[in-house]
Amino acid sequence: CGSRKILNNSQIPIVMAHGTEDDFVPCKMSEEGFEACSAPKELLLAEGAEHGLSFLVEREKYVKLIEDMLDQYVGTMSQ
Repeated sequence: CGSRKILNNSQIPIVMAHGTEDDFVPCKMSEEGFEACSAPKELLLAEGAEHGLSFLVEREKYVKLIEDMLDQYVGTMSQ
């Protein structure tokens, strides 16, 4: 798959989020992409979320992952 090749060569930190009830794009695709990714990465599997709704279902976890990643790779969010 082309996306796995791209992720394997990535050097940019990545946060991936996927709903476990997504019936459009299988959750397995995000899990495979996550495993293939060579960059710093985080994966959020939003329990019960359908396609495109991970943020709405797991808002606090989603925001925390983004903030943590930004803190670690860009600078402190509290500044």
